[in-house]
Amino acid sequence: MKLVLIVAVFVFVHSAFTRKFPANFSRCRLSDPDLDNCLKTAIEKALHLIGSKGISSLNLPPIDPLKVSKLEIAQGTSAVKLVQKYTDLSITGVSSSKVENAHFDSTKKIFTFKTLTPNYNQEMDYDVNGKILVVPVYGSDNVTSINTIAFEEETRNNKSYYKIKSYKLSLEPSLCHVRYDGLFEGNEKLGATLLKTINDNWRDMFDDIKDGLEAAYAEVFKSVASGFFNTVPIQDIFLS
Repeated sequence: MKLVLIVAVFVFVHSAFTRKFPANFSRCRLSDPDLDNCLKTAIEKALHLIGSKGISSLNLPPIDPLKVSKLEIAQGTSAVKLVQKYTDLSITGVSSSKVENAHFDSTKKIFTFKTLTPNYNQEMDYDVNGKILVVPVYGSDNVTSINTIAFEEETRNNKSYYKIKSYKLSLEPSLCHVRYDGLFEGNEKLGATLLKTINDNWRDMFDDIKDGLEAAYAEVFKSVASGFFNTVPIQDIFLS
């Protein structure tokens, strides 16, 4: 009877753990000579799987839309000399990203991957004071992003986990376009003129706030990724 009980408990625990990963969730082997290509495929597939529902067993929230309660972008150096504060952001397009390459240096514990997002959009409430030239990214086409994540290991309950030490993000859109509602107390003519100026000169304005924008969004994506790495031990991230 005791033996049957032990076997039953083992089967339950094992099946409960394996259910953490969806059946079609791809994982790679560190020993795979083509590890980079495996990671590229696995990440892209994971983004699609997470989609609008998330994967609760892996502590991954929905990413399409990705909800962000608040975001603050540091001021630029020339045209955009003000701090931009946004609340209740809804970001769409992330799950449709194509992963162009990926690499994991297991010795240095540095993971990099490059994505291309065809249509990246966000809607939010905004509170911007200062100069009138302001540039939040409302919509972007073909956004290339390079994500560089540095890990350190920590031990909990006799298991090792990756803890994100730093998350760096590099963004490069092919086109940005913005839209503000309620500018100049509803004066549509003045609002349209301002928006045309911003959208006609989006490149200079984007470059001006690029550093602050990248730092702000790196924190958003770091928070999402941390949920996964804080939940899944290192030994279970990769296949043995």
